[in-house]
Amino acid sequence: MPRTPKPKILIVDDEEDIVTNLEAFLEEEGYETLTAREGETALKKIEEEKPNLVLLDLNIPKMSGFQILERIKPRETGLKVLIFSGVATEEDKARALALGALGLLTKPIQIDALLQEIEKVT
Repeated sequence: MPRTPKPKILIVDDEEDIVTNLEAFLEEEGYETLTAREGETALKKIEEEKPNLVLLDLNIPKMSGFQILERIKPRETGLKVLIFSGVATEEDKARALALGALGLLTKPIQIDALLQEIEKVT
């Protein structure tokens, strides 16, 4: 029986070490990864590369994670989005979920928790 391919994941964060570490870890786990360090690049990659899942930091330059969620409309498009943030409040979490995110992870990201969330939503 053929194995189901793992989802393609777009990592959106302005912190280079987080992007590099997540990318290396997820690729080691068999996921195809894409990265973006700011909002416009993320939107372009979502449109062109069609990832299955977006790991989206709320606090990135020029365009916040909330603005990206509003533009990609995950509830309408079916794109799966997990939010992560070092400073998210309960209001931030509620707003992200209302905009279509499926969950929120706090930084520093616990790899086991991240894998569980990815498996749960994909």
